[in-house]
Parts: sequence; structure tokens; C-alpha cells
Amino acid sequence: MVVVTAALAGFAFGARAAVNAFGEIRYWNPETPLEYTAVALLSVAMVFLGATLWALGSFWATHDHLPGRAAKLSRFAVRLAALAAVLVSVSNFLEDYLRLRWFGLTFVIGALALLLGLLCATGLRLAAPRVDKVEGILLLAITVGVLLLSFAMGVGAAALLLLAAYHAWFRDWRRPAPHAAGAT
Repeated sequence: MVVVTAALAGFAFGARAAVNAFGEIRYWNPETPLEYTAVALLSVAMVFLGATLWALGSFWATHDHLPGRAAKLSRFAVRLAALAAVLVSVSNFLEDYLRLRWFGLTFVIGALALLLGLLCATGLRLAAPRVDKVEGILLLAITVGVLLLSFAMGVGAAALLLLAAYHAWFRDWRRPAPHAAGAT
């Protein structure tokens, strides 16, 4: 599941970045079909990002090699980020595409929660001793892509695609961690 959702998110973020190449996009006040396309692509990308992060949390429930509390906190943080990404998606669509301006506040709250969740999960992945750092590095790249939405969408897209490839390659090699076998 992580592979499919990450690939779809990567392609959606990449398409949004490609739309940016055609000129200045005013997301906050779209007028042209290109600007409306960019707004819609951001909403789609955020939904797929949320699905990817949720699937990643589920994957970690049985395949996580972080010790006890760090594993639980990491799963919580990535699932918080997943829900926040969906909130950002819906808020973005309602605020910018349908012009319901009061959803701007929910967009900001969702974006802050998304960044907080990503930063926590990234920190836990990178700080843990004797644990594969690839997921932490990819989460850091995704965080940078989300943080610098207009400038680094390509970084986020590439990170999501790398995450998909990483899980596709290792999904049969990685066995459930002994302490995570009974986790939900």
C-alpha cells in the first residue's frame, strides 16, 4: 500500500511542480485554468501524501525496529501528519478552489500539524541508534518539500518516489520486528 500511495503522491507533487514551470501561480486567488489546476493538484497530492503516511504508520506497526516508546511515538507522529495532510487537502480545495475563505485557518492549522508530525517522525527515525536511517532521510526530504511548497515540490516528489521504490524493493526482505509482532 505504501508503494502505490507514495508513487501517486510523487506523481501528483511532480505534476504540480510542472505546472509551476509555466509561470507565476496565484494559489490564494486563482483565475486561470492553469491556476485552478495547480490548486487541484496540490489537494490531490496532499490526499495521497496523507494516505502514504497512514500506510507507513501501519507498515511500522509490524515492521518497526525502533525500541518501545520511540516506535509508538513515531507511529503516532506519522499518523498525525497523515490526518493533517488530508485536512490541508480539503481546506486548500475549499479555500482556494471554491473560494470559501474561512477555510484558510484550517489550512494553516493542518499545515502546522503536518510539519510537526513529520518533524517528530523524522527526528525519531534519525536519532535512534542501530536503526536504518533511510526512512528518516526520506521523511526529512518530504518535510523539506512540504515546508517549501512552492520552491521545493520536486524534492518532495522525488522523496516520495524514493520511498515507494525503497518499500517495493525491501517489502519481501524485511520481516516483522519481534517486539512489533503483536502491535496494532
